[in-house]
Amino acid sequence: MKVAILFDRFGPYHIARLKGAATYVDVVPIEIFGETSEYQWDKVAPNGLKGVITLFNNRTKEQVKAPELKARIFEVLDQQKPHAVAVNGWFDRSALIALYWCKVRKVPAILMSESTATDDKRVWWKEWIKKNVVSHFAAALVGGQRHAHYLNLLGISSSKIFFGYDVVDNDYFKNETEKIRANETAERAKRKLPENYFLVVSRFIQKKNLPFVIDAYHQYFSKAGAAAWDLYILGDGELKTALHSQVVRLGLSGKVHFEGFKQYGELPAYFGLAKGLVHASTVEQWGLVVNEAMASALPVIISKPCGSVPELVHDGINGFAIDPYNQQQLADIMYGFSNGTYDWQQMGREGQRIVSNLSPDTFGKGIRDAVAIAVESKSNRQPAGASLLLKLLAAR
Repeated sequence: MKVAILFDRFGPYHIARLKGAATYVDVVPIEIFGETSEYQWDKVAPNGLKGVITLFNNRTKEQVKAPELKARIFEVLDQQKPHAVAVNGWFDRSALIALYWCKVRKVPAILMSESTATDDKRVWWKEWIKKNVVSHFAAALVGGQRHAHYLNLLGISSSKIFFGYDVVDNDYFKNETEKIRANETAERAKRKLPENYFLVVSRFIQKKNLPFVIDAYHQYFSKAGAAAWDLYILGDGELKTALHSQVVRLGLSGKVHFEGFKQYGELPAYFGLAKGLVHASTVEQWGLVVNEAMASALPVIISKPCGSVPELVHDGINGFAIDPYNQQQLADIMYGFSNGTYDWQQMGREGQRIVSNLSPDTFGKGIRDAVAIAVESKSNRQPAGASLLLKLLAAR
């Protein structure tokens, strides 16, 4: 079965997923844009993934107008003649154009989604538009329970929803962090990292809730004193100046460290030498950094709104799910790790076991099963005007 799988721009985890899918179906990997203005990731090599097609190699989505985008997507899909097309979401122009191609050419479309009902304030007319768009998909691949529930609300039955969308290359993080730990003393010295620290890996934007984490760390530090573990923060973004100022104001300059944005190949060193990950977003569709940390055998302290919590966080077993507005709760958990109440190594091992059920192979099986249902099923019954609405949205 020939399946075109489209993503805006390939990152390392896209390559891992596509390779996982290639085990089960004949994949046509389509990268829409070769550049992005949203993330700082370097462009990644296909690493054994065959047949990669990049539509606009040196341009971002902001630089390509709708007519040109539509013409190119139609051209490539017409050339490839896939039996099914997997589309990332329902909002971006490229996703809507690919879905419209499926409608016109009578090819089943699979929705890849990690949206939940609580990602944002829901407005009735926007939900009506989504239901119309979603009615064109024959099946879906999602991250977990919360994402499946939202698609149920939008009209896709549970029998057409499959799991395994939100995965990373577990083996990469497991193997690379083991190498780091095998040479721990030298690796710590090389990066000037202390023996004990909590790790944050995040963009510096509002929903990532970093001021909350720093304030909670201050409460923890006030209680733990000299025994407090450090806090290392990787990333960059619009809140950089404000976060640095907050750390200075709280007198944490020697304990909270900003290491800047780190490329994929640099992450295992920080995961491998840390004692735990903190990820306290107020809004988070999934949070792939949680997968990465767990594959690296780290315990995780994750906010309850993160979409990955039901699948990945077993409270008290491999970490904790916290209230992203309760600073005392986070401070107390940090204190429990640093005073030995919680066994970070045992929790890390449990997390590595749990995340092993979500791997690139899981993505591949999910794509295989979603395509099988999509190809076999009859066309969805669509609301009146749904086709015209899709055509208009794809042209916007």
